[in-house]
This record gives sequence, C-alpha cells and structure tokens, in this order.
Amino acid sequence: METSDGRYIDRHTNTLLAPDGTYLGRAWFFRDITERKHVADELAYRDRLLHAITEGTRILVKAESPDEGMAQALRVVREGLRVERVLVMQESSDFTAHPLLRYVSQAPDEPQTFELASFQSTPSDDAALRAWRLPLKEGKPVFGAVDTAEEPIRRMLAWFHNKSTLVVPIVVGERLWGTLAADSTSTMRKWTPNEVDTLSTFGDIAGALVVHHETQMALQTSEERFRVLGATAVDGIIIMDGSGRINSWNKAAETILGYTALAAIGQDLHQLLTPLRFMPEAVEAMKEFHETGKGDEVGITRPLIARRKDGVEIAIEMSMAAALVGTEWQAIGILRDVTERKRIESKLQFANILLTTEMEASLDGILVVDANRKILSSNRRFDEIWKTPTGYLESGEDAGVFTAVQAQVKNPGNFGALVETLYENHFATSDDEIEMLDGRIIERHTVPLTNEAGAYLGRAWFFRDVTERREAEALAIRTAHFDVITGLANRSVFVEAMNVAVERVKRGGQSFAVMYLDLDHFKDVNDTLGHPSGDALLMEVAGRLLANTRVVDTVARFGGDEFAIVLADIAGPADAANVAEKLISALNIPYMIRGNQIYSGASIGIDIYSPEAGDAETLLSHADVALYRAKQGGRNGCRFFTDAMDQEVRIQVALGTELHEALERNEFFLEYQPQVAIADSRIVGVEALARWQHPTRGLLGPEAFIPIAEKSGLILQLGAWVMQTACAQMKAWVDAGIRPFRIAVNVSAIQFKSPTELQDNVIKILESTGLPAQWLELELTETVLMNATREHSDILIRLRKLGVTIAIDDFGTGFSSFAYLRRFPVDRIKIDQNFVLHLGSEPGAASIVRVTIALGRELGIEVIAEGVETHEQLALLSQWGCREVQGFYFSRPLAEGEMTRMLIGGGTINPEAVARE
Repeated sequence: METSDGRYIDRHTNTLLAPDGTYLGRAWFFRDITERKHVADELAYRDRLLHAITEGTRILVKAESPDEGMAQALRVVREGLRVERVLVMQESSDFTAHPLLRYVSQAPDEPQTFELASFQSTPSDDAALRAWRLPLKEGKPVFGAVDTAEEPIRRMLAWFHNKSTLVVPIVVGERLWGTLAADSTSTMRKWTPNEVDTLSTFGDIAGALVVHHETQMALQTSEERFRVLGATAVDGIIIMDGSGRINSWNKAAETILGYTALAAIGQDLHQLLTPLRFMPEAVEAMKEFHETGKGDEVGITRPLIARRKDGVEIAIEMSMAAALVGTEWQAIGILRDVTERKRIESKLQFANILLTTEMEASLDGILVVDANRKILSSNRRFDEIWKTPTGYLESGEDAGVFTAVQAQVKNPGNFGALVETLYENHFATSDDEIEMLDGRIIERHTVPLTNEAGAYLGRAWFFRDVTERREAEALAIRTAHFDVITGLANRSVFVEAMNVAVERVKRGGQSFAVMYLDLDHFKDVNDTLGHPSGDALLMEVAGRLLANTRVVDTVARFGGDEFAIVLADIAGPADAANVAEKLISALNIPYMIRGNQIYSGASIGIDIYSPEAGDAETLLSHADVALYRAKQGGRNGCRFFTDAMDQEVRIQVALGTELHEALERNEFFLEYQPQVAIADSRIVGVEALARWQHPTRGLLGPEAFIPIAEKSGLILQLGAWVMQTACAQMKAWVDAGIRPFRIAVNVSAIQFKSPTELQDNVIKILESTGLPAQWLELELTETVLMNATREHSDILIRLRKLGVTIAIDDFGTGFSSFAYLRRFPVDRIKIDQNFVLHLGSEPGAASIVRVTIALGRELGIEVIAEGVETHEQLALLSQWGCREVQGFYFSRPLAEGEMTRMLIGGGTINPEAVARE
C-alpha cells in the first residue's frame, strides 16, 4: 500500500492457530518496499521504452518511406515516454539557421495544433537560446523546465505550452543531422538517463533511416535524371569500365556511331571505334586509366577520329571523366559529332583566308572597328598610306591611330569632327577626299557594319591614295583642252574660239581671220637632234607666236608642226597680212636648242571670215588649202584663200566621193613609160602609171587624184591594185616570150607608213602573179624616205633580199639627200625632171645633175634621169655618165596594147621616129 508520504508498504498477515487448530489470533507483517517498488517500476518502464523503440524501428523499417511510417513510430515512442509531443527536426549544416521541422506526433487531447508555421515563428535568434542549444553540437542532450529555465528558454517553452522538454541530438555517421525532442505539456518531468538513452537511440535510428532513404531517393533521382539525360542528349554518352568495356550507350551514341546499344554494350570501345592507325596510342592510354584513373584523355575535351559502323571515319570531340566505383575505375565519355562543324569551320577558315587575302590585295587601306571603337583588323595598305607608328594598330585602340592619322591631314579639325559625327550616327555612310600635308589626296569611304537583325556592330573605313588618279584626271582635262607640249589650246578649244568669233561677227562685231601655220624642216630637227630637241623647238615656237599675238587672239597647236591662230577683231585682210609677216619674221630668227643653233621658218595659210564661208571647219579647210599653196610657192611665206582655190577644193571634194565609185567600176587603168639605155636605145624597164578614165571629166592623170586618194586613205587600195596589175602584166609579157625587164611601181607615203603590211602585200602579189622578184622595182620619193624609221629600213633590206629593187624617185627635191643614200638600201636614183628640164638654162640644175651622177657612180648606184625631152638634154646626160633615161624624147606613157607592140617589135626605140610621130 502507498502511504501519505509516498512510501510503499508491503502488508502480509497470517492466522495464528493452536496445535489443536484453535484460533489464537492474527499476526500482521509490514515491510517498507518503496525502494523495491521504484526499481520494479523503473524496470517495467524501461521494458516499455525498449518495446517502444523496437516497435518504432520496426514500423520505420517496414514502411516504404520515413514519411509513411514516421507518424506511427513517433506515436509509439510518445506513448512509451508518456509525453504529449515528440518532434524530429533537421538542423542546418552550420547550426545557425532555424531548424527545419520534419516530423511531429502530438497527443490527441493536446489543445494546441503544432504545425510548421507556428514552429518557424518561434524566437531563435536569442543568444541565450543559442547557448542553451549549443551542447547538441557536441552530441549532448539539453533539458528545459518552465519553472527553472532562464527567460529566453522559459518564453520558448511557454510558446509551446511546455512544462518541460528533452532534446537529444540525432547523429548520422559522425555528423549532427538533427534533433529529437520530447515535450511534456501536463506535468513537470525530471528526465531520467534511461529516457535520455532511449530517446537518443531512437533518434539515431530514425535519423539514419531518413538519411538512408533520402540518399536512396537522391540516387534514384540522379539515376533517373541521368537516364533521361542520356536518352534525350544530343551528345553521345558512353560509360565503360577500366578495361574499356562498354557498360552504357545512349540514343545519341547510336545515332552518331551507327551501333545500337545492344550491339555496343559489352564490346571494347577502341576495338569498336578506333581506327587502326590510332590503336597503339589508345590501348596505352586505356591501360594507364585502368591502373590510375588518369591519362591524357581524362578531364579534357579532345578532337578525335572515330570509325562508324559503316566504316566511315568522322571527326568527334570527346570529354572523359573518371569515377572510382568500389576499387575499380570507370570512365564516362561524352562525345559529339563535329564533322559538320569542322566542315563549316573549314569553310569559315577559307572565307577568312579569302577575306584576308582580298584585304591584303586591295588597293584600299582598310580599318575595321567594333561598336566600342576597338580595332578588329586592318591591312598592310592602311599602314602604307598612313604610316602609323609601330604598335598602334596592334594595341587595338582606335584613339592612338586616330591621333596619328589626324596629324597628317591639312584640316585636322574638319577631319576629326566628321569622324566623331560618323561614330555617333551609327548607320551613316560617307564619301569624301582628304588633303594631306605632304600633298597627297586620300579618298575616304566608310560604311556601318550590321548583323542580319540590323544591329550596329561597328564600322569599316576604306582609304585610297588617289593622288596619281587626280593628277591624271587634271592632265586629261588639260589634254582635252590644251596641247601637252606647248600648253597652247588644242583643236577642240580652237574650233570653239572660231565659233565664238563667228557669233560675235553675227552680232555686229568685227571680222576675224584664221591662220594655218606649218614649220619648215621640223622633221629634220627630230631626226637629227632627237625628239626632246623637237619638243623644245615647239615650245620656243609657241612662245614666239604668243609674243606676237594679242590676248584676244587664240593660238593653238594641232599636232606635229601644225599651228593655228584666230585673229579676232580685225578690220580686213591687211591686218592679217601684217600679223603673218610679223610671225614669219619672228620664226625666222635662229633658235638655240640644247646648244644647237636651228633655223626653221614657217609657211602660213590665211582665210578671212565671210558669211559665205560656212562653219569653223570650212574656215580651217580654206586656211589649209592656202597653206598648201604657200608651201608650193617656196615656203617661208603666206597665202590667202581665193575663189579659185575654193573651186579647186570643191572639185577635190567631188573627186574624193567619185574615187570610191571609180575603184568599184574599174575606171582605172595603167600606162607604161619606157626607161631606155642611152647606149643602144634598148628598153631596160617601164614605169607603171595610173590613169583614171572619168565618165564625165575625161582622162585624169595621177596629179589629179593621187593627193585625194592619200587624204582619204584609198591610196592603200589603189596602190595594191596598181602593183597587182603591173606585176600581172609583166608576167604576161614574159609568158609571151618578151625579154624580161624591170617594171617600176610608185609607193606612196601612206603605203610606206605600214612597212610590214607593204612587205606582206609585195610578197602576196609576187606569189599570186608568179613574177620573179628581181623584175619588180619599188619607187619611193626622197620625201618619203626622209620620214622613214629603222623599221622601214629593215623592211626594205628584206625586200631587197627577195630580189626586189629600190629606187629613189624625184631625187634632189628633198633635204640632206646624200645622207639618205647611205641610210637605205637603194639600187637606183631617179633625177627629178625639174633639174633635167632646166639643164640648158639654170647652171645650178646642171651642177646638181652632174654631182648626182658622180655620186651614184661613186656609191655603185644606178642613175636614171626623168623628163628627158630633147636631144641636147640626152647629150649632156650621156656626156656626164648617165646611162639610163626616161621621157618624152623616147616615148610618152603607152597603153598596154601599144607597149606590147613596141616590145614585140624589138624593144628598142628610135628617137627620130618618135619625133616624126
């Protein structure tokens, strides 16, 4: 029984009987069993607690998850401890944050509903409260009683309506995972060591099970994530053991390499994928990995070559990671097919090389900057143009380059302002020119750089040195209006000046004159002293012309030694004549050119404007005709254009038109004038002379149409026809049994301008007619040979080697005649008929003829005299040693039929018979 003072008394009574069984009384026995009672109760309580731990653990172990079994397990423990509340809390890793309430079990009749929100709203930042909980970190329990605890702890206990609380640490491994708390809300409890041990044991078991479950769940989640990742990844994921045996192979690996997972798993990775040439290196690397978990391929991404199932080798990139599973190393490889990327990279690399090559080959200096004005690239030409200091471009800073460039321009302020404006206005473009301090002109062009979306990326600058181009353009402009050598106006400016003068006259102004001027002996200066001296002479002439004309006059050079002048505002022809005489006098003064004294006069043709004169070109044409007449009159003089000259010009214009038709209508024919040996009057050659049987003007000699043909260019066609016809006729005579002799054909200056073409024509005609070359003689005037070059000389030499002979016609009418005899391969000299005509009347003519004959004999060149018309002329020529003649004394030019009859008749001519005819 229990006494009022709390003791436990064991009461026992026995009946007292006499030996005979007589009731004697009763004996009472009392024992104080308080201590034993306490021990028994303690043992029973311990058994109950042990049962609670065992049952709670069984429930947790049997449950699929702690969440499923924890509530029941905590209820068993709570009931075993005979408390109103049990809580499981998870601590933060640093034990500073508010613990996380994971599970709670509370007696049904407990008035307060304990939940996460109310738990997290409890005060936890008090220093005393933190100090109270601190032993938990050391694995020790903490106790709290509302009647004995300090204020912060008492307040916290009151918050939960606790009378007393026991909190034990939950240690998993060696780490404090959380705490397990038992709250008594009805009575004050003095927690026994047995209760502390019991609660700690269960806490550690529950914590271990929670952590194990969470670890398992985390592992499952990780595995699931890995599985999903492997199934959906675009990269191939391969797991292999330390020997290289494949354990895992995802869908992307199947797609990239062609092997299914079923076919790949269990295979050796390198045997399956590595090309044979890389096998030794791969095997060695795998061996090192198997032993150490290390190797050249671990922890890095490497470009490799893999062999697909179809045998095609592809470019891949593989990243390899090592994992130690138990005692064995495993490798996780992530691979990516980079074949297409490599192709694109190669294409981009080629594009970059091409772009760099184009930049370096560009005539433009190129500078490319980004949106922040950082230099991205530049080419060599940019550095050549701007000569930027070393390191400026390499630094990538635009500011230094800008300063260096700005210092070289004439107007740095404007230059800098425009650059800043363009940088501020991202999408602006600009084209301008920059004048440099050193005189160069730089063309600048800039455009913005944008992406496909139109966003501003930077700016490209293009610079080109256009100094030479601008100089060339300026020269072209000057050349278009002015003569390059003399600086005088050219033909187009001169014609415009004439048009202006015409309009001025039409408005009531004074008349004007057009002068056409030609220098004498200018070709001799070029040939003997060289073109630089000729150019110097032209400049001197230009200066004298300007010095002797007025500002209102226009002086021009048309080319060569031809000049023209517009004399404005003259009263009449007398004014023009006075100026012409003044100019001739000025030009007759000797020139000192490069140390040489040169004499070069001039001839001038003049036309005075009249309303009937027509346009500017007509005026020039009239002045040209007058110039021609002035030169015919002996040079160094002037002539005015007359009506008679105009009529002659009109006839020439008409003949020029009719000449085209004459060639088409075969209106030309040849006559042949014999060339005779003086000794026996035997015909030794004939000269073929062209004639024009005009349908309305009658028979026209060469003097009427050859100059026209030369001006129009028809002389080439006409000359070829003459040579073809003459050679064909000579061949016909030879085929007819007539003794062969030379046939001479005249070659005009126009034909001789293209010596190679002339040579080709001669050879073609000889081949087509079959005439041996030695019977063809080409006659060129001395004037033509004076204009010849080395090329002409070479052609004549080649023709002579073929057998063609060369004759100089009209010898003595040119200048420096004797010198040309040494320069060119000449077979025959033809003394001009003017000298023969005046043999008896002009002593000078006789002297020239005698000297020419003697010179020919000295040089071994045959001499033939033209224009022999009298016996006296023949006698003198024979006396002086001339062996051949040509002229009317023996025969006029004969038509083909007459010439044939003469040749058939013996080929000799009786002058007396000719005279009788």
